[in-house]
Amino acid sequence: RNRTNRGGDASAHRRADVMTRLLAVETATRACSAALLWDGECQEALRLEANRHAELLIPMARELLAQRGAGFDELDALAFGSGPGSFTGLRIGMAVTQGLALGGGHPVVPVSSLLALAARVDAPRVLAAIDARMDQVYWNVYRRDPATGAMSALQEPRVSYPEDVRLPEGEWLAAGSGADAYA
Repeated sequence: RNRTNRGGDASAHRRADVMTRLLAVETATRACSAALLWDGECQEALRLEANRHAELLIPMARELLAQRGAGFDELDALAFGSGPGSFTGLRIGMAVTQGLALGGGHPVVPVSSLLALAARVDAPRVLAAIDARMDQVYWNVYRRDPATGAMSALQEPRVSYPEDVRLPEGEWLAAGSGADAYA
């Protein structure tokens, strides 16, 4: 659907297949975060408070939108971190995203939490690892396409003990709470 821009200029329409106003949430770990992509600019909110995701997520999203003078109805889509990660955290992120999307008729985009972590790292090869507790990590390896900058997974995500993580040949940069906890 085409919509008129916020200023009301009827000649300025955005294409329906281009998402320029996206709210994304991540709740796979003890960190609770929200990010707002708005016409090419990104704002983020992050709280490191375990077991408070349900309480924090919507106010964080509202604050990001308020900084833009916008509301949920002006979004093109919503995204959520689809894991792997904390079962309860993932359910909260998914439920909040689906509820907001249903209320506004917006599409929902699931994003691998490990892929999102790897994409933020400026390196050609990334080991993304999230602390899975019980002395284990959720992990995957990603390679950046030099032409596009896009990251692609070289395998399916895994869970294992840190000492059982096996990397392909070459230099790899490790990132995430799993890398921090078991380095």
